[in-house]
Amino acid sequence: MHASNPGIDATPVNLNAATKTKENLDNGNTIKRYDVVRDVYLTTYEYEGGHKWKIPAGEPALYWQDIGDGFSNQVNLRAQFIRTNKLDETQLPELFLAETTCNRFGNLSFQFNLIPAKISFVLKSEGEAGLTFNDTELKSATIMLPDYKNGYTLDKGVFTQKDGTGNVKVDNDQNKGRRALIIPQTKSGVLALVTINSVEYEVKATTAIEFEACQHTVITIN
Repeated sequence: MHASNPGIDATPVNLNAATKTKENLDNGNTIKRYDVVRDVYLTTYEYEGGHKWKIPAGEPALYWQDIGDGFSNQVNLRAQFIRTNKLDETQLPELFLAETTCNRFGNLSFQFNLIPAKISFVLKSEGEAGLTFNDTELKSATIMLPDYKNGYTLDKGVFTQKDGTGNVKVDNDQNKGRRALIIPQTKSGVLALVTINSVEYEVKATTAIEFEACQHTVITIN
């Protein structure tokens, strides 16, 4: 990051998930930056493609003297990046957070960590003829995650889990499948409620399952 006026490219930020896999950025993705020492919002950078970033019009210019106490050799910043918005209002967005310390006037890059846990569901119906569901019935099925933790705050690049539980609706995308982004948590008992032909079925776990941040859990239901 250089002292910048709106429209001037910033030092490229390489986005890496905690799984160490390279993630692509889309044009228009934005990263919000916060001063850790002063606990204030600094500005937003927008991705233009080709490893180029700019401060869009309407956002404040950012100078090194604006960070921290303005003269210490090192600065501490947070960054907040949302790749995709909530798939459903009951879910989390695809939220990445990072914090870094660098030398003033030095190079700045962020190692981002994905905050939510991801769950994917695969529905199958295998068994005796007449006792299974056909493809059309499976495709129209809905899945709800009952009594999952859902309370949180997101303030100046800091994610804090709060009390609160509720039902999480699993998104059903024909291309990307059935998926949900949730607060990391350990779940036992009823994992999911599957509704097929207006009949609700409980899916129970034989042992507790830990849904961890940045991890992808695939659950196959037959």
